[in-house]
Amino acid sequence: MKIKILTALLFVSFLTNAQIVFEKGYFINNNGKTTNCYIKNVDWRSNPASFNYKMDLQDKDAKTETIATVSEFSIDNISRYKRYTVNIEYSANDVNSLTESKNPVWVTETHFLKELVNGEANLYAYDKDNFSKFFYETKSRPIEQLVRIKYMNGTYIQENNLFRQQLNNNVKCEKTPENSFKSIEYTKNDLVKHFLKFNSCTETPVRNLSNETERAKYSLRVTGGVYAAKMTITDSNIFYNVGTDVSKTIFKFGLDAEYILPFYKNTLSIFTAPTYQKFSAQKSYEKNDGNINGGATIYNTVNIDYASVEIPLGIRYYFFQKNNSKIYFNAAFILDIPTSKSLEFSNTNRAINATHSLKFSPRNNLFGGIGYDYKRYSAELRFYTNKELLGEETVWSAKYSNIGLNIGYKIF
Repeated sequence: MKIKILTALLFVSFLTNAQIVFEKGYFINNNGKTTNCYIKNVDWRSNPASFNYKMDLQDKDAKTETIATVSEFSIDNISRYKRYTVNIEYSANDVNSLTESKNPVWVTETHFLKELVNGEANLYAYDKDNFSKFFYETKSRPIEQLVRIKYMNGTYIQENNLFRQQLNNNVKCEKTPENSFKSIEYTKNDLVKHFLKFNSCTETPVRNLSNETERAKYSLRVTGGVYAAKMTITDSNIFYNVGTDVSKTIFKFGLDAEYILPFYKNTLSIFTAPTYQKFSAQKSYEKNDGNINGGATIYNTVNIDYASVEIPLGIRYYFFQKNNSKIYFNAAFILDIPTSKSLEFSNTNRAINATHSLKFSPRNNLFGGIGYDYKRYSAELRFYTNKELLGEETVWSAKYSNIGLNIGYKIF
């Protein structure tokens, strides 16, 4: 099982790296020279200090530029970074790391800051680990950090929200209500909205770079599918040994809840898809008991009543996205919760009349799939690894596998 999980994770990792491509962009060096090129887009979660590029997509080897030699670089319609030497404070957001100081402790450093809004007033972000710091500049004011500091005052957590006063003093239209600043939070969404409003009221051209690569983070769809399922039952008792597979077409119904991870160009997501399935079947077969009962023929019947709720947790990778179409791979680890547990054998002849019942105790397994999304609709070919349904038995085994087609409709 561990090998299967590791293989699935390595497979997804390989696909993820394959999706990170070189995209059209440019960089400006210290002499002001602009170089048009193709920059490797890794959708940086923390502000980079270097980047790789190619002059031509066919080039075998990539070159590297660093913050020491480049003042600005951009990937067309995706992101733009500018180099600044700024005073920055690193106060924490984590409650366990707060200090008693409400005043900023400044450090002078040089960083590539990510541009979020460009206009009469510009907004930038610096992201590192689990926190974000925001900077701004206007036509008349050099770049500086917007300050928000959480601190401990005795046993209470308080905040120094100096950034609201900074905005009130320097990024304010004449018609902006005085009390509107009190509701602005130190978040990207709130600050972007404020800077867009300010730039629009100054009637200067404005560009919102914060949402050029953002997409919906959540989705929920209802699903249903038809599957070819098979159960192979074996035991050490010659009276009950089925000797052949029990196969049946079954239907599954469920939900698919997905969260798109905010990196790797929104190509990766985690998902869960609770699904109900039911496998009910009866099969009769004959078996000669050899010399145990004088070579009698045993007439066996197996009755299977297996229903469960599968709860998978997995990773989905979109390796092709264009307009309203997407193609993806996914893989998941499945927890199986049985809702019916009946597996019963009976056999009869003139010397023997016996029954035997077992209870299902499923072990976990995996599934993999390849799917296609178009607008709100999806179709996926999904295949499951063998799952042992009699995990607590020592001599019995019931291997269960299935493969089928899932259809989905996105609610949101």
